[in-house]
Amino acid sequence: MSARMLRRALRERESQIDEDEEQDDAATAGTTKESAGPSIFSLLAAQDGENEEEEEVEQQEEAEEAPAISKPDANLGEKNKSKNKTKKKKKNKSKKNDASSKLETDKEEGSDEILSKLLENVSVQQQEMDRRAAVISVDAKDLRPKEELRLIFGSKAIHSVEKSARQRQGRLSAPRSGRKCLVVPMGNWPRWDGGVSMELVHAKDGVMTFRYVYSADYLEVQKAFEACVSSHDPNKIASLLLAHPYHADSLLALADVYKHIGEHQQAATLLERCLYALECAWSPLFDPLAGKSRLDYSCKENRPLFSALFSYMQHLGRRGCHRTAMEFCKVLLSLDLDDPTGARFCIDYYALRAGQYSWLEAFVESFYDDQSVALLPNFSFSLAVARYYLEQKEEAAPNATSETVPSSDLLQQALMLHPSVLSKIVARAPIKEDAAWSKVLKHRHFARATSGGPSLEHLINIYIERNYLIWRVPELQAWLKDAAVAVCEARGGESATWACARAEAFQADHNEYQHLSVSEFSDRTPTLPPDEEAGAAGGGPNVEVPLDVPLVDRNAFAVFVESVFPWMNYGGGANAGAAEEDSD
Repeated sequence: MSARMLRRALRERESQIDEDEEQDDAATAGTTKESAGPSIFSLLAAQDGENEEEEEVEQQEEAEEAPAISKPDANLGEKNKSKNKTKKKKKNKSKKNDASSKLETDKEEGSDEILSKLLENVSVQQQEMDRRAAVISVDAKDLRPKEELRLIFGSKAIHSVEKSARQRQGRLSAPRSGRKCLVVPMGNWPRWDGGVSMELVHAKDGVMTFRYVYSADYLEVQKAFEACVSSHDPNKIASLLLAHPYHADSLLALADVYKHIGEHQQAATLLERCLYALECAWSPLFDPLAGKSRLDYSCKENRPLFSALFSYMQHLGRRGCHRTAMEFCKVLLSLDLDDPTGARFCIDYYALRAGQYSWLEAFVESFYDDQSVALLPNFSFSLAVARYYLEQKEEAAPNATSETVPSSDLLQQALMLHPSVLSKIVARAPIKEDAAWSKVLKHRHFARATSGGPSLEHLINIYIERNYLIWRVPELQAWLKDAAVAVCEARGGESATWACARAEAFQADHNEYQHLSVSEFSDRTPTLPPDEEAGAAGGGPNVEVPLDVPLVDRNAFAVFVESVFPWMNYGGGANAGAAEEDSD
């Protein structure tokens, strides 16, 4: 065979090997297609070409014999080189395939690892959100003050009071069949006019934010209310409320007036009607009891609900329904985590009065992202009191662990962190001073104590105003004295450490909590409406008193105080006749 034929045969053989390697994926159903070489037609064409090439080669060989003899050897060398190159290419190709497959594997493993970390972070965040929502979730039955009163006074006493109230006020005072979440509507209430609705603003991570929306008619009523406030004429506001019985701002203002004149039950009724009207406007997706529904306090339309919840919570606390007040405080705190109304500064008080000591510890630990909230005056002392009562229970002893800080240590830490609180507790509780108390109060740690800034001073005043009743228990007073004596005997280095922590936690030079009035956290109420204070705060005079106020079954002193107001006009008619019959 000539050199050209040999070269062609080698080339075809190499191409056949490459085709066999590339056809590995073509094997199906247990059979593999095998190439047996070139086809018959290609061989015939190659044979014709070979004959022509042989003739040409023979002519060339006759002219050049020596070069013709050496060509096959040269062609064989070239074929060997081409074989080596092919093998190298195959090796490089296989190395590249291995490297690319390894890179793809690494990428897949890296992406899986990143995805697993993201899912882990999301799951951790979801668990934290669920734990936070669980600690402030509320059961609807715990929002019924009558249920708590039944537990305190018994069912018979509550039933007799309700029966006498129905006989005095008539059948229309009975509750309606349709029950709401926050309050139970009464039968003598008018139908809800539907002037307010609620819409979803956005939803993120399972938390939905809503806002109230006023209708065009309600906006006109709101403008009329603002005009009445600017005119400083209470009779105009009272007339507006009679025409629109579910106007939230008018109901809140009227309830505030009744509270200041001592008619707390009338104030509570108006607050319940306001809550009923605002609850009727709730979206089906809005569920504040689950702890995952939010209302932005910066939206003016949302503020009446915050005010109504806070005022009603205070009313429940005055009635002695501390557990119900705590549940309403949880609802108020869950609506806006920024806590614009200061609900976290009274929730510890209601928890202690309701005996929810374990819940208070869980709340401080789970609800806030960091533990800096424990540095606040109310939580510093309330956590110590809660731990003290838990230690007094027999069932709390087996659950105690080595990590649990004793109540005495917690109280000592609170006294070192806020030493100025002690003298205010002694003065406000009050605590009878003896020789031991005099020695403690004259110690330099307490005698030279300062609050550490306007913000902390304001919070301490709120704590004393809200929680001073806690320290009227003789056992707690003795426990407080022992802790104060231990602080006086302690080394100064530990007290300096807590002083540095106080300075680090409360650095503001201005009062960050000046929007919270100390009087709002007090159970004491002034005898007259604070017109000047309300006007300075921008709320206008809270003196919306309705016309034709009934005099039957009214407190004589409250009626006398009302008569001092120049806008009050009882007139005659049925009220006068009823009053004369009572006098007879």
